Amino acid sequence: MESPSGRRRLGAQPPSGAGRNCRPRPCQGGDGGEVDRISGLNDDLLIQVLVRLRCAGAAVRTGVLSRRWRGLWRYLPEHYFRGIAYDAVKAALAQIALPKLFLLDIDIPSSLSAEAAASLLRTAARYLDPVELSIKLYSANPIGIQMPSFARARSIRLNVNQLHQTPPARGGEFPVLERLSITNCRFDAGALISRCPRLRVLELICCRALDTITVHSATVEELLVTGEGRRLRGVDIVAPLLKKFTLHSDVSVDFSMSLLATTVENLSWNCRFACWLDPHKAVGIDASGTWRWSLIHLKLGREERGFLLGLDIARLWC
Repeated sequence: MESPSGRRRLGAQPPSGAGRNCRPRPCQGGDGGEVDRISGLNDDLLIQVLVRLRCAGAAVRTGVLSRRWRGLWRYLPEHYFRGIAYDAVKAALAQIALPKLFLLDIDIPSSLSAEAAASLLRTAARYLDPVELSIKLYSANPIGIQMPSFARARSIRLNVNQLHQTPPARGGEFPVLERLSITNCRFDAGALISRCPRLRVLELICCRALDTITVHSATVEELLVTGEGRRLRGVDIVAPLLKKFTLHSDVSVDFSMSLLATTVENLSWNCRFACWLDPHKAVGIDASGTWRWSLIHLKLGREERGFLLGLDIARLWC
């Protein structure tokens, strides 16, 4: 397939031996008869140079070096849009020439509406279909979005403040997704996990709106749950292949856990009980009617010789 400039359509990787027989061309933009050795490189090598910039803006600005560079950014297999305004990102996504990307990384610092956030996700799913997707957005107000399905995605990182996420429509799933990391979102973990038949690594980070974490999966091998400033009330896990489980979170005084995972090898729990909010419900011993010894902090880890349990007990005034 030919690109708009007449050059062949670019692949994600340069062919074997690419650039070895390239002949330098006269400089088209400089003074005198200087040789422009960069313009003598083939497109695949130029693409690899642009990929290593890891910045869409920098890739676009290389067009001032030579006409050979202009527009090449549209054929990159990896695109990074970080700290760029929404309108600029939207316009750039519409110009990407490859229908299937390897990586798409978007980080927009300004507040977005639900419509704008949903539009970015739909564009990424329908027209760019990345293997690796990282989305970081911010909204000043709660927004609800139905997550589109990504047919080729093997890794998804989603960090959208104030997001209430619902699973894809019936029939939509993530057929090859292996790693899922969700930060600052509200969603039904069980419903989403059921759409990921190959999920191996799941990270739930600071999802404060989640009251109970439910993970029932026949494929998950690593699970990370973290959250400060929240009161997690329960964890329900059924994961026969789970090997690594990390739980670092503030928890409610009535916190409960159900764990069915017979193959766990690496276990780390660090739970702080929010008993100071309601001392009368704290787990502890009433000493005098005015104060009580209460469990504040629980640590549980697995070492070579077995499990190590640590308890932090303090005196609370009732």
